Amino acid sequence: MYDLFDQIVCSLTHSPRRCHLASRTILDSENEKAATQGKLKHDMLVDTLKTQIRSGRYKVGDKLPSEHELARDLDVSRHTILRGLSTLAAEGWIDRQQGRGTFVAKRSNPTHIGNQVIAFICSDKGDSVISRVIRGISQALRSRRQEMLLLDSDHSIERERELLESLVDRGVGGAILWPVTSGENRQAVEQLQSQDFPLVIIDHGMEGSTVPLVCVDHELGAYEVTRHLVRCGYKRIAHITFAGLPGELSEAVLEREAGYRRALDEAGLPFDDELIQRVDRNLMRLSHEPMVREMLAYEQAHRLMASDNRPDAIFLLNDIFAPSVYRAALNQGMQIRKDVAIAGFNNDPEACMLPVPMTTYDLPAEQVGFQSIELLNKLVANQPITDQTTRIAGQLMVRNSTVENIAAYCQGI
Repeated sequence: MYDLFDQIVCSLTHSPRRCHLASRTILDSENEKAATQGKLKHDMLVDTLKTQIRSGRYKVGDKLPSEHELARDLDVSRHTILRGLSTLAAEGWIDRQQGRGTFVAKRSNPTHIGNQVIAFICSDKGDSVISRVIRGISQALRSRRQEMLLLDSDHSIERERELLESLVDRGVGGAILWPVTSGENRQAVEQLQSQDFPLVIIDHGMEGSTVPLVCVDHELGAYEVTRHLVRCGYKRIAHITFAGLPGELSEAVLEREAGYRRALDEAGLPFDDELIQRVDRNLMRLSHEPMVREMLAYEQAHRLMASDNRPDAIFLLNDIFAPSVYRAALNQGMQIRKDVAIAGFNNDPEACMLPVPMTTYDLPAEQVGFQSIELLNKLVANQPITDQTTRIAGQLMVRNSTVENIAAYCQGI
């Protein structure tokens, strides 16, 4: 065949040397084209089977069609099928058993290298609470000679979904998720569960999800802060929180409001809906900007303080609201504690550096991070999880924004 091919090329070039070079060039080009097409078919096959596994068409333990059936259904050669299956087996997607067939593998125990890397998906990596969670995760990983892959969802539901869907391909041994919201990406989470991918959620769970959760006891914390204000003699206690439609707000936000209401009810104080002010949660994406932070809850605080029946105390959902609330009080000519007491939640570093150090609730963030790794490694090792939700209590930090004489207050408790 090649002699005839060379003769045709020779007749066209009229030169033995040019004939030889031309035939080599055309053959090399044809070989390169064939190799490229083969690679494209191989990559397409691998991607197709991965997609079918991710989508749940083939679940862990399911037997894949035979090589002959795959070649027929995907319209590729058996050689391409063999190469593709070898790639998937090497990456831990499938388990090829001689005499039995090919099965979808459980990927909770990937390669040794992959199993040493744990992903953490969150927003605001620079936030003080998340920084402390990261510290707790790092401490737990260090003792196990594991490493962390930090992935920023940037308060974006879409970005979070992309990161969740990429976890299996990244080959990590498991992941910890701090969700943007309570339920928007539940389908992506359930898809990981169907593949037996080790996953732990922290801070707030997803409605209807069975993924293990490690969180602060938000309801208890808010209850303790509000009860502290009641003990200090405050009667009209307002609450500044986030606005959102049902399903948009995290469990943490809802539970803190529930704790606030429980303390009022226990003290026999009537709940006044006008004392609840809500901040657009989308502003949190810009909260790292000093100008935004200065104005984050200013409008809500100003509205409360300018009312005829203004509150004598305000409980903040988050310490991040404090600078704008303090600013609103100053512009109203009000003094912190004497005219209006302020208490927060989180114990951010700035809380004790405000003009009047602010009473707040300290989150056991490092413990949350450490405990999440403990739980995740149980999942990796297929050990039973007795409690789906682990709640960790924090500590009330009393400062001068609510109490003048802290020592005397503590003695009187």
